[in-house]
Amino acid sequence: MRQKGSVTLGCVVVTVGVGAFVQIALQSLESPDRIWASLYQYDNLIDFTTRENVEIILGGFKRVLPDGQMVPGKGYWAYMVDDGVIVP
Repeated sequence: MRQKGSVTLGCVVVTVGVGAFVQIALQSLESPDRIWASLYQYDNLIDFTTRENVEIILGGFKRVLPDGQMVPGKGYWAYMVDDGVIVP
């Protein structure tokens, strides 16, 4: 983790099922008090779903809302407002 001002930046690895809601995946950061401020999904991919439609995203961030989903295999950055430990 890297300290920047009053906000801690950390990488989050998702291992919960096929996809989990943010509140479930970050449950250890919700109790007893919510210590995370925002969550961003990092995309760096080339998707060849069809021959005509190739999606290229090289280093883009997308905000994930608290009622959104987190997908295993994707990279996430959590901005925290207080010290904390991410535990399984």
